[in-house]
Amino acid sequence: MTQSLAAVLIVLAFLQASPSSQTVHETTVLVDRIVFEPTKQPERIQIWGTFNGKRGFLYFRLPPGLPREYPDVALILSDWDYLEFVVSSGKPVQLQSLEVLRVHTDGEWPIAPSVYPRGADRGRLVKRDPALIREQFIEALKQ
Repeated sequence: MTQSLAAVLIVLAFLQASPSSQTVHETTVLVDRIVFEPTKQPERIQIWGTFNGKRGFLYFRLPPGLPREYPDVALILSDWDYLEFVVSSGKPVQLQSLEVLRVHTDGEWPIAPSVYPRGADRGRLVKRDPALIREQFIEALKQ
């Protein structure tokens, strides 16, 4: 009896911790420009554009203390590369975060960046568009 109760509690804990049980906050953004800080090997990013009809920007930084080769950091940097490519496409992108994203208004100064949030799509914040991924791949082959 005790073992079956323990098994039920483990299953319930797993279900509560699984991403499917978490709230996903979706934001549609038409990206105008991306600003990397510093420009070589960026540690911070400003994402300027229109977010669900509201002009402004998001300001993020890499998680502190992790090397660039760390899988979570590599995932973030691939999101940033994709966002940079999206600017040239003129197409909106979908951001899917496990937390509410704070959109700064046009008049605010970009100070105190937030840690880049964990996304809902296998850790990615930016939902990928397969057609844009193909375009990005073709562009990379041309260079």
